[in-house]
Amino acid sequence: MPLRQTSAVVVRSLDYGESDRIVTFVTPDAGRLTGIAKGARKSRRRFGAALELFTLVRLTYFEKPAFDLVRLESAEILASFPDARRDLVKIAQAAYLVEAAGRAVQPREPALPVFRLLVETLGAVDAEPPDERRLRAFELRLLALLGYHPELRRCARCRRHRPEAGRFRVSVQAGGLVCRTCSGEPDWDGAALAGEPLGASAPALAGREAAASLADARADYVAVSGRLLDRMADLLDLAEAHPERVPLLDLEPAEALEARRLLPRLLASHLGTEFRSLDFLDRLTHDRLTHDNR
Repeated sequence: MPLRQTSAVVVRSLDYGESDRIVTFVTPDAGRLTGIAKGARKSRRRFGAALELFTLVRLTYFEKPAFDLVRLESAEILASFPDARRDLVKIAQAAYLVEAAGRAVQPREPALPVFRLLVETLGAVDAEPPDERRLRAFELRLLALLGYHPELRRCARCRRHRPEAGRFRVSVQAGGLVCRTCSGEPDWDGAALAGEPLGASAPALAGREAAASLADARADYVAVSGRLLDRMADLLDLAEAHPERVPLLDLEPAEALEARRLLPRLLASHLGTEFRSLDFLDRLTHDRLTHDNR
C-alpha cells in the first residue's frame, strides 16, 4: 500500500460513523480523490482544521489498488483563506467554486489546470470584495478547460452567423445560440425569454399540452445581448489559448444578470448536474439586496 503526497483542496467533507470523516479533494495529479480520515471527529491533533471545506492542504495518504477510498494519514494546511470564512457571501461563493470544480474533474485523473484555477479563484475571493463577475470568469475558464466551447457567434443548428447587435437566445440544450427560425417560435421576443410569466407575452395556446410544451421550450432558452455574446466568445478564445490571463467580465448590470442566468446553466448542463450551493448563493444575495434597498 504506497504512501503518496499531493497538494489538495477540500471540496466535500462528511461525517462517517461515530468518529471518522470521509473527505473529497481536488488534486493536481490525482484529480478527484476521496479518502477516509480515521478518528478525525474524536481527535483534532492529526488533522485539526485541515479537513474544512475549501482548505488548501498538503495531503499524505495511503492508496490501495482496487479500492475507491484512500486512507488519509495527515493533512498540513497550506492556505485556509480566512477572510473568505468571515463573510456569508464569500462563503457561498467559495462553496460554489469547490462544488463546480469537484464535479468537473474525474477520479484519479490528473487535473492540474482545474486545480490551479480553483486555488487562484479562491485566493481572489479571499482577498477581494465579493464580485460575481469573478464567478462568471471562473465558469468561462472551466468550460474552456473542459474542452466545451458553446456556439456564441452563429446558430448552433443552421450555422448562420448572427447580426452584430440585437437580442438573441441561447439554448442550453443545443449548446449555443439558436436563431429565431431554428427555435421554431419566430414570434418570441427577448423580453419573453428573459423570464416574464408565460401569459405576459405568449400568444394564446390551445390546450394544456401546447402550453406545457411552450413552457418547456422557453425554459431551455436564455435571452442575451449581442455584446455579452461577443465578450463571452472572446474570453473563451482567450481562456483556451492562455487560461492564466482571463480577466473579469466587464458588464453592465443587465448584462451581468444575463450572464448569471446563462453561464451556470451551460456549465451544469455540460457536467450533467445541478449546483446546490448556487441556490444558497442566490437566496443570500437576494436577501442582502432586499435589506440594503429598504
